[in-house]
Amino acid sequence: MPKQTQTIAHLLIFSMSLLTSSEFALAQSEVSTALQTFYDDPLLGTQREEEMPTRYVILRMNPIYMLPAQIYIGALDVGVARSWTLGPTIRGLENISLQTSNLSFHEVGLETTYYFGQPRSTNSFYLRLFYYFSNFTIGSASDGVTADQNFASKSAGFLIGYQWIYQSGFNLNVGFGAEDRYRISNVTLTSPDRSETEVSQLSKGLALAADFSLGWAF
Repeated sequence: MPKQTQTIAHLLIFSMSLLTSSEFALAQSEVSTALQTFYDDPLLGTQREEEMPTRYVILRMNPIYMLPAQIYIGALDVGVARSWTLGPTIRGLENISLQTSNLSFHEVGLETTYYFGQPRSTNSFYLRLFYYFSNFTIGSASDGVTADQNFASKSAGFLIGYQWIYQSGFNLNVGFGAEDRYRISNVTLTSPDRSETEVSQLSKGLALAADFSLGWAF
């Protein structure tokens, strides 16, 4: 190939490389602008790690438990390390009357959550370990016979899920896992002549666990 032709070819290749780099830089600039707009949206934009303020507490509630007018306080996740939280969970149902029955339910527990590779207050996958103790009581009466049923249970398990946390502090948790349950059921029947009959039963086994909670980080 003549030297002049080689020079022209080299100039063409160099010009094409400049044009490609320019187009790439323009596209990169447009993408960065779009991402910045998304991040800065106060409703939809989640915060980047370097812009995320330090948040030490996340309060979570499960709205499903609130549908039947159940008193549900929720879970309190307290930051103990960059990617770890630890805190209590509690919910309860106090003396709710349903026709001839009276219901009471209380549950307390402890949860610890690890956020994979991310600070606790950013979007990330998580592993949650939990231990709960609950007590459920039903009292009913029919034809002069009263029945008091008490269910005491313990459960331990894990959840794997994802946390979305937004610029405002609002967050959503969705996860699934398994738990090992241990339950003791006691039923006491009292007849009109005040004689009592008691029946106890023990049950245990694995069950599916799920997490769907809304909360606020501050």
